Amino acid sequence: MATSQYYPDGDTSNDGGTCLDHHVSTVPCRRTMVRRSSAFLSLKKFSTAISTQDLYGVDERENFNGPYAHLRKLILSDSDQYKHYTKERSWLQNAIVDDFLDNVEDKDMCITPTEPWLIFTVGVRGAGKIHTIHDLVQTNRLPILSFVQVNPDAIRRHLPEYETYDKNLVNDLTRKESSFIAELLLLAAIQSGRNIVFDTVMRNPDWFSKLIDNIKLLGSASFKFAVFHINAPTELIFKRAKKKALETGREIEEETTLKSLESITESLEKIKPSVDFFCEIHNGLDSYSLMDGMDWDKFQTVFLQACRWKPGMKGKQKMDTEKTFSAKETDEINSFSLRKARETKSPFSVLISSEENNRSDNMHLYGKYSHIRKTLDYSYHTNYTFERQMLQDSIITDMLNEAYILDEEGNIGTVATDPWIVFTAGAMGAGKGYTMKYLVEEQWFPLPAFVIVDPDEIRRLLPEYQLYITENPERAGELTRKEV
Repeated sequence: MATSQYYPDGDTSNDGGTCLDHHVSTVPCRRTMVRRSSAFLSLKKFSTAISTQDLYGVDERENFNGPYAHLRKLILSDSDQYKHYTKERSWLQNAIVDDFLDNVEDKDMCITPTEPWLIFTVGVRGAGKIHTIHDLVQTNRLPILSFVQVNPDAIRRHLPEYETYDKNLVNDLTRKESSFIAELLLLAAIQSGRNIVFDTVMRNPDWFSKLIDNIKLLGSASFKFAVFHINAPTELIFKRAKKKALETGREIEEETTLKSLESITESLEKIKPSVDFFCEIHNGLDSYSLMDGMDWDKFQTVFLQACRWKPGMKGKQKMDTEKTFSAKETDEINSFSLRKARETKSPFSVLISSEENNRSDNMHLYGKYSHIRKTLDYSYHTNYTFERQMLQDSIITDMLNEAYILDEEGNIGTVATDPWIVFTAGAMGAGKGYTMKYLVEEQWFPLPAFVIVDPDEIRRLLPEYQLYITENPERAGELTRKEV
């Protein structure tokens, strides 16, 4: 179809001339005919011995794209431990970030307070950091207005390779990418003015101090910073860690836990001067207690919040700081945030289709193509998760952006006056692709003006495609057919 979005700059022909010099009535220069195809996709063969950063990372540190391009550039300019990622992998990462940010059902609910908090929950595995935060929010002891949870462990479970790696190696092989996505999510949440809960063992307090300084430099002066040191009896920590090991298959030696307990104490002393609030929460067998003379009334008062004004609100619609919320009101404010934070990503399996792996339990439609999704036949198709819809939108947008046309004056257009839909029909082996390639090479058909709808090309853009090819090659096409 000769309608699409168009690149702002003209491509260069083989002789150095720009294709913008050509008119529509003239055959475009040969180089503009080159389109992405399976031959040009940068796809490394998946290996269970190679990290996801090495599989999908690229050496260049430019050509950032997508809604978080500026944040990617910021992260890479300040760190040499990460790589830039392929455009296709960036789509998956962006979808994961969007999914974690989209944690409220009622879009009229206030999620941007006047003074948002970035709360670091610090403790070893088995201390119960996530469980403690959820209980404090649920009981309104921590009365923040919704929150985004940044947890690299939860993020890595969104990577399709997670279940394929050896359980004892999966953390190491996904650490760089999950940490990169966590930083991306953190900056995106800060940019949105959201409350954030960052789960960490704080191995490197200097990094966190620098992070706080950078956030302040970004003009986010309204942000406040807190550290919750969450601890528990050592024997209880060991017991919880063993239970977790049975669930994940990854065991942490007790000696490692003891060393982490010592290092956390040192890290906390370094980070305390950089934060607005610090407390130690003891997570016992069936109760929580505050240490160092802090009581729950004082604690709650610190985190009472007012809603930031936005168009359509009457006044500032401030929350009544003297009011103790009922269980129902607390649930209305935080229930979806809590459910979202508690969600466990269903493990990816190469034995079932990409449709089944990413199926949604509801019929909620999202994104800029939601009105088109609404017209699909759901007696045949399934609906997809929010994260997957965002990824599909990225693929569609990118394929639309590949097409471009020129008007009679040599200018790039946006819509053809008489658009065509061209169907290439024929059995497998008839040579449809070869024929089109020949027409292009002979300059008989202006392929760049058309959006190419090719299920095989779309299939290769799915983040699981190489996993299917490696682990289940005979069924790779079948298992991606419904989604593509």
